Amino acid sequence: MGRPPLKIGQHGSITVTPDSEGRFRARCRFRDVDGVTRPVERSGHSKQSARSNLLDHLKERRRTSSESDISPETKVKDLVALWIKGLEKKVAAGKRSPGTLRTYMVYVDTIVLKQLGELAIREVTVGRVDAVIQGVLQDKGAGAAKSTRAVISGAMALAARHDAVDSNPTRDADTIDAPDKTPARALTLEEVALVRGKVRYHKKSVARDLPDFFDMLLATGVRIGEVCAITWDALDLTNRTVRIEGVVVRVKGEGLIIKAYPGSKLKHRTLVLPRWAVAMLTGRKLTCVDNPWNAVFTSPKGLLRDPSNTNADLREVLDAEVWDDSNETLLYPPMPWVTSHVLGRKTVLTLMDEAGLPARNAADQAGHAKVSMTQDNYFGRKTLDTGAADVLDATIGPLVKPVRPRSCP
Repeated sequence: MGRPPLKIGQHGSITVTPDSEGRFRARCRFRDVDGVTRPVERSGHSKQSARSNLLDHLKERRRTSSESDISPETKVKDLVALWIKGLEKKVAAGKRSPGTLRTYMVYVDTIVLKQLGELAIREVTVGRVDAVIQGVLQDKGAGAAKSTRAVISGAMALAARHDAVDSNPTRDADTIDAPDKTPARALTLEEVALVRGKVRYHKKSVARDLPDFFDMLLATGVRIGEVCAITWDALDLTNRTVRIEGVVVRVKGEGLIIKAYPGSKLKHRTLVLPRWAVAMLTGRKLTCVDNPWNAVFTSPKGLLRDPSNTNADLREVLDAEVWDDSNETLLYPPMPWVTSHVLGRKTVLTLMDEAGLPARNAADQAGHAKVSMTQDNYFGRKTLDTGAADVLDATIGPLVKPVRPRSCP
């Protein structure tokens, strides 16, 4: 029986012999990534140096003979680094969100590398992966467990594509059972009036330019980051439309940027505005200050508006109490259950549903690919006029001039 063939990237026994020049030559056979076994040699001043030079060459040959140096012996920390590089390329190409990368890096640094980083890929079993995920679920909750699972799964999928593992062990790890949440509800029209009054006349809200921003959330039902990214070029006030073309995100090393949506994605959409929103924007345009992005809503310092900071500002206003001058009547109570998501998206989409508009129209308004996403999360392809504008004119239109209380904080 002949000797078994070398595995890809494996070398045979090394022999070291002196040459006629007084040096030593180390030789072996090496099976390259194309499956061909070739003789390889390197020389040195001594037997040990010749052998070391050959081994160094073989290591480099393995590295350069394939797309990446991924094998069953590769450390998980090195595998994750390669996976992150691939994710960074997708972010640069606009295929993945910078926010996704930023979130994943938190779990790479705090969990995955600490608990799995020194293992070889072949040592990453279903049991080990499941133990990590279930530990995170118990200590940090379902959201953190899902993000941890996504990181491990992404890295191990890369290993599987390079045949460093037979299958992705994350697939067979136990499911993540999140506790049932109390469904968020939309604002009633009475509550819309209360919130608008508070936002419009709260001193800090006015100083932070929140009233018009809040009205744009309510007029469109889009995300906070999408309102932050609206430019004057995206508005057609004559035809009462706004193009939702991107979102403001924070990128490490760059700061805040407007990340454009690909034109083929449903997130890239054109919406009809209610008349009261057009009136607000028309007035705003008369007093707007130029900025490098041509953004409609900037920060108080004239920079791109940070969605996280804006959400925190809205939270502060919503949690405030507003009393009359005698401190006997509570004009605007705290509304801790109201979030920015409830303020705009859920309220607008629920009003559309209650008005009898098709679920597909609501999904188009929200930028959802699947109608079920809208129905499951917001009730209770590019349709330009979804009907939302008429609904908002009829329902919220009469509320656009809330009575100002006698005193505000």
